[in-house]
Amino acid sequence: MSATLSALFVNYDSWSECVDAVQSLLEHSPSSTQVIIVDNHSPTRDPDREAVLRELCESTGGALILHDDNGGYAAGVNLAYTRANGDHILVCNPDLIFPTDTLEARIAETVGRDACEFFDASTLAMRLLGDSIASNLFVVGYAWQKGLLPVSDEAILRAIELNGVAIDWNKEAFLWGRRAAHDMKAVQDLAAPAEVSPSRKLSESLDEMIDRRTADLTDYQNAAYARRYRDLVERARAVEQDKSKGMTGLAEAVARYAYKLMAYKDEYEVARLYADPHFRRKLGEAFEGDYKLEFNLAPPIMAPRDKDTGELTKMTFGAWMLPAFGLLAKLRFVRGSAIDPFGKSAERREQRALIVEYEATVAELLDRLDHDSHALAVEIASVPEDIRGYGHVKERHLQAVRAKWDSLMAAWRGSRPQSTAAE
Repeated sequence: MSATLSALFVNYDSWSECVDAVQSLLEHSPSSTQVIIVDNHSPTRDPDREAVLRELCESTGGALILHDDNGGYAAGVNLAYTRANGDHILVCNPDLIFPTDTLEARIAETVGRDACEFFDASTLAMRLLGDSIASNLFVVGYAWQKGLLPVSDEAILRAIELNGVAIDWNKEAFLWGRRAAHDMKAVQDLAAPAEVSPSRKLSESLDEMIDRRTADLTDYQNAAYARRYRDLVERARAVEQDKSKGMTGLAEAVARYAYKLMAYKDEYEVARLYADPHFRRKLGEAFEGDYKLEFNLAPPIMAPRDKDTGELTKMTFGAWMLPAFGLLAKLRFVRGSAIDPFGKSAERREQRALIVEYEATVAELLDRLDHDSHALAVEIASVPEDIRGYGHVKERHLQAVRAKWDSLMAAWRGSRPQSTAAE
């Protein structure tokens, strides 16, 4: 789903200021705002604030891009733009702060405190009507109900009709504004977001991140698979604390990206998510009456390939797939085994090989970690960040990631003398 606004930041050694800027932006922008940050190869790293920025970006559908070159501010903006999907683009300096309180004070001082009211029309419009652009007619309705517009409501509604664009929707926005003027609290209560599911809340500590991902991997496969993940992360944390005292970021990177590689989306996981009762509950909350379910899937063992590109094309399946999903989810214990009917495809073999390679890479990093190499170790452990998408899309990303991974490992191995056998 595209965003209303894509905010693009270019950071260069301004980690603290950038955190404040993004938080300020998100506090005063539409809820559908996407944030994309490009770090232009900062000479110093701040793993704690980097983790905060990554969480903020990912929560908006955006990304924190750690660029391995500094081509200048414009190049950073252009790189960020390639990830943007908003209807509007906002290029921001990393020290941006919205002086909302100051602006409100100036307005109140100019027109008088009793002559002005402040409320978040964009968020209300987004929650009530699905698009912050509805805030325009929402505010018109609010002002009309307050007796501030010298025209009749019939004239406003007729103007909406003559404009000929989303007539009923704009009339509804006007009506919601009138309701807000009559009882703002009631409208705000109606527009209040539902309680956020625990699975959608951001982790607030490394321990919470590890616990949540361990639980997820237990559901994904089993307790042994989850323990494999936890053991890797805990070893990374112990070695980082021992060899790089006072520095953080490596354990967080391993916690994040080992999980990303281990929880790859295959046939069993798709089936498990669709078979989860939570999916049916969400459908019931979103739709009423009779509705038709269709699933667009490209299972490697049966999906046809495009004759021009050779890529798998999606097939449409009906609601009868729900019971099939339930059965397939129960069979996930065969994932990766000799009897896994999906596990022999090139894509699935590659996904399993990536996990093993990442574990070996982490072991190599931990073996020679120290204060001087810590930043490079974090960068290497974060390489899977750029592996995105599924199928042929993921394969294209993986080719670029492979080159970066190999280059960084060459730098790692060349940065310190190799150990030699004792004479």
